[in-house]
Amino acid sequence: MSYPPPSSPEQPQYGAPIPPSFPPQQPPPGQPGYGQPAYGQPVPPPKKSKAGMIIGIIAGVLLLVCALCAGGFYFLYDTASDKVDEIQSSLGVTTGDKADSHTITYQVGGTGAARVTWSKSSGSTESEDAQLPWTKEFVITDDSFGGVLSVIGRDSSLDDQQVTCKVFIDGKEKSSRSGTKSAMCTVIFVS
Repeated sequence: MSYPPPSSPEQPQYGAPIPPSFPPQQPPPGQPGYGQPAYGQPVPPPKKSKAGMIIGIIAGVLLLVCALCAGGFYFLYDTASDKVDEIQSSLGVTTGDKADSHTITYQVGGTGAARVTWSKSSGSTESEDAQLPWTKEFVITDDSFGGVLSVIGRDSSLDDQQVTCKVFIDGKEKSSRSGTKSAMCTVIFVS
């Protein structure tokens, strides 16, 4: 019978833990360790922050909203201004330069006879029977003037007698109307 050779000090005894037969591997010198990029591979750049891009987008959106609002306000102001002018024109309201006096001219057009009534100043009216065309001119020294010019055709030989009336202030036409047998022009002037 043969017996096992005597145990050497390097050999573990029965029941003792077995030491590893080789040491843990280390990367060779100059080589990166575990979890690091290998030698020669580029290092990925750090992640860039997107805060600048987000702030830029928000600023751009705000500028766009402001531009749209400004355009909308301009459009509304322009439209409202046109409507005010239209209403003033339809009512015969007009403004003029501040002056010592203003020349008012009433004109009635058409053919035949007519009854013409007009105002010279607020509250006072005059009338006359006239042959058309007819014109009346006078000067006012007030800062404001409310004028009415009406014409009623009185020519019985003309069933469809066409008449017109016009009001001029300082040479500028401010009101004009026409009709069959009658027409009325009104003007409110404020200097």
